[in-house]
Formats: sequence, structure tokens, C-alpha cells
Amino acid sequence: MIYIRKQRTPDTVRKRAKELKDASENNFDSITLPENTNQLRDLFDQMPKSEIMSALYKEQHGLCAYCMRQIDPSKPGSARIEHYEALSKNKEKALDYQNYLAVCNGGEKTDEDDRELEEAGKKRKKRIRVLCCDAARGEKELTINPWDKRQMEAIGYKKNGEIIVLNNKGLDQELVKKMQNDIDHVLFLNGIKNEDGQVIYDPESRLMPTQNNVT
Repeated sequence: MIYIRKQRTPDTVRKRAKELKDASENNFDSITLPENTNQLRDLFDQMPKSEIMSALYKEQHGLCAYCMRQIDPSKPGSARIEHYEALSKNKEKALDYQNYLAVCNGGEKTDEDDRELEEAGKKRKKRIRVLCCDAARGEKELTINPWDKRQMEAIGYKKNGEIIVLNNKGLDQELVKKMQNDIDHVLFLNGIKNEDGQVIYDPESRLMPTQNNVT
């Protein structure tokens, strides 16, 4: 993960969010969560997503906010808009650009994935699919925050690519533990580990290149 310097909300995005909130037929003020999550998601789907993604792509230099995999908004299924604070838990931030991140598909299957697997079928029996990033997180709350420069300065990497939170960067040790838990057990950026803490399966993003992602 790297620090992302959040930019100002694009005018068209800000204006559209206000229109959706102000439209009487949308009853925005009456929406309660989680009961009306689907209604709120319908409003989010009316936002100018291509413009949002374009702005996010630029401010993130074309990288997934979590695993730093290269994303390509022009490729169907390659990237999606992530609500840092889940849409189902924060109504006010559901239409707020400042709550958005661009992330990869996290290893969720696409038609292209299926074609690749079919072509590789003669060489390997089965590919272990480990979801990561937003696909693994779902709506779980995060402590780790790519907009927090102090947090991101504490991110380090082992020689094998494993992501660790350094405990000598002035962060409270409880915060270090929570950030590492987010990396390992919420976002699964280090894949799946055995009881000894060794990575046995890497995430679909191939962030952790190991020899154990096939059986």
C-alpha cells in the first residue's frame, strides 16, 4: 500500500451528488441503514461513475488502492469504485467522492479468467483463487487508511514481498496490530498463511509470488 493524496471533488460529481440528495422523489433524508441499503445503492448507481473512476485513476497513478496492482478502467471487470466507509453503514458518505477509492477486482472471476484457466489447463490441474482487497473485505470496517500518510510511512516489505507494518515508526503498538490484521485477515494482501505464519496461497493479484498457488 502507498499513500494516496486525495484531490478535490470534481465539480460534476459534487453537483450530481447534490441533485440526487435534493430530489424530492429520492427521499434521501428518509433513508435509514441498513434497511434502505438497496435504495441508497440505486442512487449511487446514478452517479457519473466513469468520471469518478477517471479522477480516482489519476490520483492513484493507475494503481489499486490496496494491493497496488495496475488497474485498467477501460477493461471490463478490472477496476471498481470502493466505498472506504461502507455504503450500507454511512449514508452521508455514500455519494461523497472523498470516500471513494479505485480498487482492482480482487481476484473475482471474469470471463477472461475462465479463458486463461482453460488455456492453462494442460499445464496445471487447478488454480487456487484467493480473494483480496475489496473482494475479500466486503463491508468490514478498516483501521488501515491509504489517505493517512503517517500510517503509510509505516508500511514495509519483506524480501519475499510480504507486507508488514513496521513497529519503529512511532505508531501505537495497538494500531500496528490492527493495521497488520487488516492486511492479513481483512484485505488478505499477504494471501493465506498456515499456523506457522508462512504464506501458502497468494492472492489472485499475484502480489505475493509463491510456488504454492496451484495444486
